[in-house]
Amino acid sequence: MVIKLDDSTLQMKESSKEENVDTVTTAILAAVSAGVTTGATKVGEQAIFDSYTKLKELLGKKFGTKSKVVNAVKELDANPKSEARKAVVKEEVSAAKANRNRELLKIANSLLKRIETLPGGTQIIQTAIGDQNVQIAGNSNVINVSAPKSKR
Repeated sequence: MVIKLDDSTLQMKESSKEENVDTVTTAILAAVSAGVTTGATKVGEQAIFDSYTKLKELLGKKFGTKSKVVNAVKELDANPKSEARKAVVKEEVSAAKANRNRELLKIANSLLKRIETLPGGTQIIQTAIGDQNVQIAGNSNVINVSAPKSKR
């Protein structure tokens, strides 16, 4: 899975499947991965927490506080490491067409920009499967090469 917080979309790649995830989902997943979903611990995180709260409140206002999309975000907040819950958020945001609402997009973009200001705010997470994989990430020139296993 590749997560780029410096773009307006989240790009997810799994095996041969590739899909673009909308800005609203990207902002929700970025906030969850930044760890600011339950409250701010530092001064800089307060603005991020406030933006995330505002995004969730607007989702509730637009779709109802008991809607599937709001419930999916609440469930993800309760278990932020769950890949299944992340997938459900993506599915419900798409089903609700939340990614087409200008107000939600504005708040989501603002949230993403604020997350980028955190140390490590731009993250790339990659999973490589197979032999002879090469991964290059970030400005630090880190290169990971996976050599094939020798056949005996």
